Amino acid sequence: LVNSVRHVVHPPEHLPEWPDEDRSMFLVFIVRDLRPGDVLRSMERSLGAAPGDCALVSPPVRSSGVRC
Repeated sequence: LVNSVRHVVHPPEHLPEWPDEDRSMFLVFIVRDLRPGDVLRSMERSLGAAPGDCALVSPPVRSSGVRC
């Protein structure tokens, strides 16, 4: 588990086991004045993914996320 905010990156926390059955990995972006599609396209470019390889997902909170 890695937490970072702005320029501060905290030491990683190594979990003893995977917390549940869902083996997906998530990046959570807490942003202001950025459109989800802009974040999505940036992630695709950063990962070398083809356009459309990543998708916006909506977890059960007041935000949306990106899944690749």
